[in-house]
Amino acid sequence: MNIKEILKKANLEQYLKCFEKHCINEENIHLIEEHHLKEIGISALGHRLTIIDILKKAKASESIETNPKIDKKCEISDKLEIFEIYPLIIAYPLSEYLKEPYGTLKLWFACDLIEILFRVTTIVGLSEAYHTSKINLILKELKGKIEIPTMGKWLELSEIVVGKKISLENFDGLYKFAKMVLNPFVKKNHGKGPEHSFINLRNQLAHGGGLSKNVSKKLCKIWENKLDVLINEMKVFKNLHFITMNRNNKIIEVISKDAVSKEFDYHKHKIVSKDNISIKKGRVYAINNKCVVEVSPFLCYWISGVNEIDSDFKDKPTTQIYSRKGMTSLEYTPIGENDICQTYSDLDFVTLFDKIINYSYLPPYSFKFRVRPFDDIIEKESAKLIGRSKEIEIIKNIVINQDEGIYWITGPAGCGKSALISRSIFELRSEKIKKSILLPYFFRVGDDRCSKNIFLQYTFERLAAISKDKKTKTKIASGKVNLDLHFLKNVISEIKLKVVFILDGIDEINEVDPTFLRLPFEVSMENALWICSGRSEKGITDVFKKTKCNHVFKNGLPKLRQENIRSMIIEKIGPLRKKLLRDDRLKGDNEVHPFIEKVVEYSEGLPLYVNYIIGDILSNKITSFGPEKKLPPSISK
Repeated sequence: MNIKEILKKANLEQYLKCFEKHCINEENIHLIEEHHLKEIGISALGHRLTIIDILKKAKASESIETNPKIDKKCEISDKLEIFEIYPLIIAYPLSEYLKEPYGTLKLWFACDLIEILFRVTTIVGLSEAYHTSKINLILKELKGKIEIPTMGKWLELSEIVVGKKISLENFDGLYKFAKMVLNPFVKKNHGKGPEHSFINLRNQLAHGGGLSKNVSKKLCKIWENKLDVLINEMKVFKNLHFITMNRNNKIIEVISKDAVSKEFDYHKHKIVSKDNISIKKGRVYAINNKCVVEVSPFLCYWISGVNEIDSDFKDKPTTQIYSRKGMTSLEYTPIGENDICQTYSDLDFVTLFDKIINYSYLPPYSFKFRVRPFDDIIEKESAKLIGRSKEIEIIKNIVINQDEGIYWITGPAGCGKSALISRSIFELRSEKIKKSILLPYFFRVGDDRCSKNIFLQYTFERLAAISKDKKTKTKIASGKVNLDLHFLKNVISEIKLKVVFILDGIDEINEVDPTFLRLPFEVSMENALWICSGRSEKGITDVFKKTKCNHVFKNGLPKLRQENIRSMIIEKIGPLRKKLLRDDRLKGDNEVHPFIEKVVEYSEGLPLYVNYIIGDILSNKITSFGPEKKLPPSISK
């Protein structure tokens, strides 16, 4: 885009010096937004809007000329042919990828497309498995993956659904695409660099900080041809439709809120007989020329943020796809939304999720636990964490490779110790660690389990569940073991497994019972591995000295780096990342963002502050990402 020609076309050539003074040229003009024009000295709002309008048209024209896949008659995505060919949930991310000329954002759109393909094939497969009574065969493999799926977990879920354990037939074209095309595409060259491995490309974008323009351009060229091959195989989605019943009791295809709802044409799409279909209002169904399967609660068609299809609101419903399970709601990604990045279900859909993913069908332990587990805390804290991949790997490597010892993790309040511990536990549970048992425990003042005695009871109960010694089981069941540490050491020796104690909140149990601090050292033995976490307060520092135990992080849990904070924000805000990434600027070899730099400064490396900012973005308290945006004061202030 030639700046001089753009300004001449707008009759605003007087501003050419403003662009030249601030080093805005043909290389970075495509990043310009309205607030940038104000920064460089264009004070008249009307002039700024005129320039932005011409830039948008020029950008769309360039995109069409350089991408033959786009219909040259089209200027906006909802008029593209692909919206007539594919279901909206596929067409929208595909059109965003095809249209985007800018390197880093184009790579992100490629990742969004691949993840949506994973989600669609997986949720259709899970739904068919449930309605054909086959889902119990894969419940054990789903656990720990379906609740908080990452790109890697979606790949694992896809492989489970299309594996040999269950034989699904009604959407066979979809499953063959996943098995023969999608899964190998993402798995190929895993462990190599982002130019060879799609998983590592995704990790580089999410966790590696901003990419330089040259690097993103190079990666785009490498992946464009590979993605073209995959896109050409997506024809299997042409016969897939998602339908629902609207407020007027008409069966319609689910669409974006900007499109016009039309009654679903069974004859046109050569779909199974209408008479064989029973549709409930507010539910979504996958349908092809063989069958119809309900895919709620994984896919819904609601007014964003309202969770109702019948409403007096002026907004129209929009398609939303499952992203993760929270404590009291399911979280969704709205498709085609530019201003809302996350929505939530009501309790009814949580109940429906639990009915489908019903772990009560798994074989129970033969031993009844009196002390309840900490799954709720682990799930809640895990969901908070994004990034910290290096720190997670350090903890996982200790658990996998060390057979004994005491390891200490510390850091100030708000640095994310509990979230890190929880996510590490979550990931360790989903991996097969040979001859080991994980015993996670969270001490919280006010919780009845914040007690040495209850901790030991919890430990004995879990060990008894896997012990083969009847006397051990009987003694523990009688409740007569009390504080017998000698007996605990005998049980650990008897079960011949590595027992991994992962304890969080050492500072909180210290408030209740300071004698607990000595317990890990008193049960320091072969096959007993202790990972303890807490604030280094008075009394704790002396006990967990470097001379007495291993400090996992030499100077405490590191502060969040800029790339960590960038990852947290970009991952959490989903579709809104478009607004943010278009404002990236070059700083040295990397692209950075003034808003993120400001959050880095104010957060002082504490994830607690970053989560406050993300919460404000999700609740629409922060709607723009300009450098002039005022942020809440730092926690220390």
